[in-house]
Amino acid sequence: MISKNKLLCTSLALSIGIGFVMPSFSASAVTSKVSVQSLEEEKQINELAKQLKFLNEEALVVQNGERIFDFNKIENIYGADYANNLKNDITMIDGINADKAKNPFHRSKQIAWTSAWTDCMVDAIKDHFGVAAVTAALQGGLWAYLQKKAYKEAAKLLVKFAVGSNAVGLAGTLIYYGGKCTYQYG
Repeated sequence: MISKNKLLCTSLALSIGIGFVMPSFSASAVTSKVSVQSLEEEKQINELAKQLKFLNEEALVVQNGERIFDFNKIENIYGADYANNLKNDITMIDGINADKAKNPFHRSKQIAWTSAWTDCMVDAIKDHFGVAAVTAALQGGLWAYLQKKAYKEAAKLLVKFAVGSNAVGLAGTLIYYGGKCTYQYG
């Protein structure tokens, strides 16, 4: 009976210990490897990586010296409803920015676009997903992965920290905030 209780207690302790240790993972920009736990997660990661690449390398274009989204490309991939909703969001933001431009204390246009856009995206994503999740993702190297065009590694971090989100939802969120920040600082 004692050995049966000892075995049960040991099994319970191992289960609890493994339960807390296994879900956690370590993401390192140095090693460029993030653990993947399931086929469904792998599918989400691949889809999100594809979408991140599309958004950064195809949909975001430079026109008249400004970085803007090519809505025709977005419409071809995501559909007219989504592209139109994004256009409407950006039009609304344009109105807000026009009002800000009339203010003499408006931020100087001398701010580096990349820095301002990155700050905008970090703040927006922190608001959306939560400060703790975004901080962990950033410390895991999310921006380094995006800058290196390591979209699959960036997608792994996003899927890990955006619990309950799917790739399309994550991409939609990134498109929205990317468009908002691009229009604001582009």
